[in-house]
Formats: sequence, structure tokens, C-alpha cells
Amino acid sequence: MVHYRSRNFIPHFTWRKTSRPGGVGVDPWNNYLYICGMDTHSVLVIECSHAKIVARLSSEEMLCPVHVAFMKSLGEVYVTDKWKHCIHVFSKEGSYIRTVGAKGSRAGMFRSPEGIATDERNGLLYVVDTGNDRVQVMQPDGKVVDLLGVVTKNQVTTSYTGWQAKEVTCTELNAPTDVALTHDRVIILDSGNRRVKVYNKKDKQKILEFGSLGQRKGQFRQPEVLTVDALGFIFVGDSGNSRVQVFKPNGQLVRVFGGYGAEPGKFGWISGIHVTPQLDVIISDTKNHSVNFI
Repeated sequence: MVHYRSRNFIPHFTWRKTSRPGGVGVDPWNNYLYICGMDTHSVLVIECSHAKIVARLSSEEMLCPVHVAFMKSLGEVYVTDKWKHCIHVFSKEGSYIRTVGAKGSRAGMFRSPEGIATDERNGLLYVVDTGNDRVQVMQPDGKVVDLLGVVTKNQVTTSYTGWQAKEVTCTELNAPTDVALTHDRVIILDSGNRRVKVYNKKDKQKILEFGSLGQRKGQFRQPEVLTVDALGFIFVGDSGNSRVQVFKPNGQLVRVFGGYGAEPGKFGWISGIHVTPQLDVIISDTKNHSVNFI
């Protein structure tokens, strides 16, 4: 916590070689940085020490890649496609393997999916199904094993035959946009409700939520992305307020940095965030067409 309170959050390097960058992630094989190019219909792979493009992931089917995640045990890369309503799967060598999902509302289908995270221990994907107001937990082949944010309730209705009980599917999420995992927690950015919601990974019960609409510290306006560091601290890209807010695992605010602008340390629209094991922060800014290394 002291590290974040006293730290200088001015970028030491800014990458400006891609238009409208989206989600970012660092692979577990080579420590290469993957940058989703929403305008280029591809994912750039960057060797960070020399700021060199070493590969580009793409396919004829890819329309708008927004977030990326990795499964080390399978050697696979997962890219959510907001406009194609699916997940594109690549090998760690960059070869296209398969597509998971299609447009729809049934389990295993998506409407404008965004955030994605992998549970390496259990071999599962957590996919933010933004347009369906839920998070789907699935195997890498697309088989759904659980849904978060969805509740089935019995609703009593009347008809000419009398009283009837009808099952109604409800959701407590409103256009969620991102998800992050710890060993025992699932952290969801419930963007439409301007809240962060934390669930127990084992029984999927909600254990914490915080945030509200506004511009004061601890409040959000169109939050887009989040991540969690190795210590469990939660970073929220509060895009509408052009800033990043850092919270302790219990939801207590630790630090706010950023502000609107194009100069170093300022943001136009935060579209991706990643924290390395060394606590370096990587933030993509789709409005300023930049990726910031802090």
C-alpha cells in the first residue's frame, strides 16, 4: 500500500505505433506484450525491451478485438471480439486454432463480449458477456459450467386459469465490461451500475461491492477496465473520469492518478490495464492512441 501511495505514476515510456489500442496483456511464455488493435482488426505482439513488433494475430473473422488472456498449460491465447460476438483462440506461436461462441443469449453464446480472464488452476475462462449482462464461466472448448450475475426467480403471475408461478431470469449486472481473478476471488466491473463487485470463486456468492456514479474519489463515470495485482489490489480504469483508481482488497481507496489530457500522466480514454508481477503498470489509451508504461 505504501508503494502505491508514494509512487510516481508518470510513464517512463509511451508506445504510439497503433491506432485505438484496446485491452493489453503479458504472455506467460516470453513476457511479450499483446495489444488489441480495435481499428486494425488484429492483436500486436510486442517485445518490450526493444519496443519491437514480433508478431500479429489476426484472422479473416476478426472484427473488433477488445481483450486478451492466456492459458499457459494449454499454450493458448484468447481474444474477445466485440463485434463478432465470439472468442478467437490462437496458439502461443500465433496460429489460429478455433472460434468459441456466436451471437445470441443462450449459454455459450455472446452479445458484445469484452473482458476475459483465465483460471489456470481449474482450466476455465471467465468471459464478460456485456450485452447479456452476465459473466460466463466456461471450459476452453466453450462448454459453460457456470454463470455469474444471473439469478432465476419464481414470479407469481395471474391468468384466467388462476395463479401461476413462472421462472424469470434476472441479473444484478448492468453492461459489465471487465473481470479479474485472484486465487479465491472473482472481481467484476459492473460498468452500467458504476460498481466493482467481488465474488467468492468457490460458491460464487458476492462478498463485497463498492463504487457509485460521480467524479469524487472512489466514484466512477463510465469505468471500462480493471485488473488485480499480485497483492490483491484492484486497479480500475475510470475512463469517463480519465483516471485510474487503486483500491485495497477490502475496497478501501489507496490512490487516484491521471486526469484528462494528452501530456504524460494524463489520459483521453482508458481502454486497457495490466499490472506485472513486478508491479509495473501498463495502460492503453484509445483516444490518445498510446500504450503507457508506468
